[in-house]
Amino acid sequence: MKRCFGIGPEALGDQGRIAGTCIMPQVSASPFPTDSRDGLRLLYLAQLVPYPPDSGTRWAIHENLSYLAPRHQVRLVCRDDGEASAGAVRGLQQLGCREVIPCDRDHLGDWAPRSYLTSGFLRACLTSPALQRLLPPLCKWAEIIQVEHPEMALNLLSVLRALRPGQRPPVVLRLHDVMSVFLAERAMYGRPSTGLVRRVCPPAIRSAFLRRRAAQYRRLERGICESVDAVVVLSGEDEDTVRRLAPRARVVHIPLGADFQLPATPGRHPGDGGTRTLTFVGKMIWSPNADAAMHLVRDIMPRLSDLDLRVLIVGKDPSPELQSFDDGERVRVMGYVPDVQAVWQTTDIAVVPVWYGTGVKIKTLDAMVHGIPVVAYPAGWRGVAATPGVDFLEARTPTEFAHHVRQLLVDPELSRRIAGNGRRAVAERHSLSSAGDRLEALYAELLAAKDDLLRGIADRGSAGSRNRSASL
Repeated sequence: MKRCFGIGPEALGDQGRIAGTCIMPQVSASPFPTDSRDGLRLLYLAQLVPYPPDSGTRWAIHENLSYLAPRHQVRLVCRDDGEASAGAVRGLQQLGCREVIPCDRDHLGDWAPRSYLTSGFLRACLTSPALQRLLPPLCKWAEIIQVEHPEMALNLLSVLRALRPGQRPPVVLRLHDVMSVFLAERAMYGRPSTGLVRRVCPPAIRSAFLRRRAAQYRRLERGICESVDAVVVLSGEDEDTVRRLAPRARVVHIPLGADFQLPATPGRHPGDGGTRTLTFVGKMIWSPNADAAMHLVRDIMPRLSDLDLRVLIVGKDPSPELQSFDDGERVRVMGYVPDVQAVWQTTDIAVVPVWYGTGVKIKTLDAMVHGIPVVAYPAGWRGVAATPGVDFLEARTPTEFAHHVRQLLVDPELSRRIAGNGRRAVAERHSLSSAGDRLEALYAELLAAKDDLLRGIADRGSAGSRNRSASL
């Protein structure tokens, strides 16, 4: 959908890691040139092809590249599941990437049966020989490396172990989700993905299985986060989580930035006439979205049965169970929609009944910037710099959720006020230039620390030479 808006700390060694935590301050200007490609040699590793930006993760990476690529010499290495078409590569090059290097996905992945046995087997199943063969010359070329997923960082750190401390470029890992927390929450709150799983796997066994998986990822994520030079998180909740998970890691909170193309006319609001429309957007292969969609049609919509409204569920890969609720009138399961802007233009209220999951809820940002009032559970606005009751309405139960929807439907003035506040909040607090400047300030700080390290190594070498000469 097109949107507007065991590796452990020894992997890099103490000399290659900067410990501690911090919050990057607001900066008014980038420390790097802005008018040419005289910026950094930046190696950018992504776990998927970020074009077209038709999902939350792709969109977030695409927006980050849209800021960095015109200002630096960016080489993008991305996992390719057959998505790296000539059009995708061309689109990323037009964005400003100097080179786009797709890499075949040759590893087993975390779904392989043996990956569930131990953390060692999980690391082995995430190891990619093809990626590790590709990276050494690129690492020697790069001045700094940004990684968008722990799986990519795992393979990168294996390569960096072979380099001397002075040759290792600083590594920044940007976490979109904390998988160990997501899996633990899914063990407590999530529904099984299919009816077959519900029939053959008792809830207690399924929860125990997910808790074991969460423990595996917890050890993996701790080792990776404490081995890179800095971990960038996109929400305050994830910042607290990663600090507890990896006490030796340097954790930096930089809110998601986006160059939102504000529509000239916000979406329609209740009171404009006709059947009212609620919209929920999300890729349905992601279990928090799939669970939220089922919760919406089963638990929330019946509480609004007296109102003339319909709900649109937009997102790729809806389950057969969800599709069975599509009656063509009150509930529409639309699947993949190439341009979600057309959907927003007919939407009265954006609903985000997501009750678990980590990372930033881009669907909420997208609705707000289009001038759509939002009703969400607490997890549905995670990572969004907005105020409940002012910029959107927050609910904690299905009854409260339905009540807030009803409030917005019967009070056009409240709807317009909430929509306007949300639109301004997102535009002001999720600026792409502000987020990009803070990321570049982090790059500059890490490079200065590396220079200090190299000077220290050189000074120790000079002192050793003088001592040897004096002894002669």
